[in-house]
Amino acid sequence: MRMDESESSGQHLSTRRGNPGAGNNSDDFWFTSMTQVKKVINIFCRTETRAMIRRVLYVLAIAAMFVAVLAGRQTTQAAGPAASATAGAEIKIDNFSFTPATITVAAGTQVTWTNRDDIPHTVVTEDKTIKSKALDTDEKFSTTFDKPGTYSYFCSIHPKMKGTVVVQ
Repeated sequence: MRMDESESSGQHLSTRRGNPGAGNNSDDFWFTSMTQVKKVINIFCRTETRAMIRRVLYVLAIAAMFVAVLAGRQTTQAAGPAASATAGAEIKIDNFSFTPATITVAAGTQVTWTNRDDIPHTVVTEDKTIKSKALDTDEKFSTTFDKPGTYSYFCSIHPKMKGTVVVQ
């Protein structure tokens, strides 16, 4: 068996400077340690960067929601008085009656009937110009009264149920 030159010098091929990190001398140890430290720092930085980006996005999302809420509030406040003038009227259908039985509204007002009874009801004007389908529990029917006048209506399923809309 022939001894290699590196074996004769007392060093194994893997511990020479050409193969850092493979041997046990101090230069190789330092090189390996620094490489591992750099890897750890890179991983740490990436994780911290992701966490920081996540925090910034979270704060921006909260700020956007806050601005949206404020904008919505201002729109509601600005539209509040004007909207209430033409907001509409509600009539409940419950216990085989329309409540209120007579309602007075301005021309252009939308009137909404809501069936709170356990059985179906309809809304039909005497001249049959306005007709709803049969409304089940919690269903609604709306119409807008544009012309002044008195509009009498009833439930076509239960004709004794009557009401009146007075439009001024």
